[in-house]
Amino acid sequence: MGTKGTHIRVMKRVLYTVLSGGYDELEPIANKAVGVDYIVVSDDDIFVPDGWRLMKIPRENGESSLEYNRKYKILPQLLFDDYDSSIYIDANIIVKNDVSYLYSELESSTEFFLAYEHPVRKSLYEEANVLKNEGFDNFYRINKQVKHYYKEGYIDTNFFEANILIREHCPKLYLIMECWFSHFKNGVRRDQLSLVYAFWSNNERIKSLGEHDARFVNKTFHYKTHSKKTSHKRMLNKIINRAALFSKLDKFINYG
Repeated sequence: MGTKGTHIRVMKRVLYTVLSGGYDELEPIANKAVGVDYIVVSDDDIFVPDGWRLMKIPRENGESSLEYNRKYKILPQLLFDDYDSSIYIDANIIVKNDVSYLYSELESSTEFFLAYEHPVRKSLYEEANVLKNEGFDNFYRINKQVKHYYKEGYIDTNFFEANILIREHCPKLYLIMECWFSHFKNGVRRDQLSLVYAFWSNNERIKSLGEHDARFVNKTFHYKTHSKKTSHKRMLNKIINRAALFSKLDKFINYG
């Protein structure tokens, strides 16, 4: 009499990036992990180097490159709901080695979102001051958003760089990602500012992977400087924001 074999379900995994508007150029995948699909999402028929597969998705009418990028970056459920987990990387992050251990760490964790700590800043409020100084948005809009977080009772516990996101696909994750995207879409167009708040407001936490691999360790990833030049709008915001601080129309945020 034969013995019935035990069926072991293979986890479906994807590593993806989003490229629109000629912001960065992709690098080949140096060491592909077994059982991982490497996909670049783009609105154009771009050249795809070795290891990647192109998923062409057109932009919606009136959608900017930034909005397109952040939509698919923040909301993996739009394209990859049939996958168990994903690693998102910004297009300037180079994959150097096998990423399998990161999926394994995610699957053994009680948290469903893993990220590396920010290399410089430890606080959402520190981030807000930098965004004002560098002109990422108007000082009034930045102040309004973080003041709302403070009034809600948000207290900093950690801060993460949002260029490598390791996520288990589950209903709770999707709910928080919708929250995160809503804050980005309706507020300051800098996703790091609202990431930690989205988790805090939903009573969940991000698991820290510690020191940023792409910037310092280079075990698996390598950070390449973005190629895009500073926009005229950002330069204008920078001038306005610094003038407002100098004239005391604005002040440094210090909710710590």
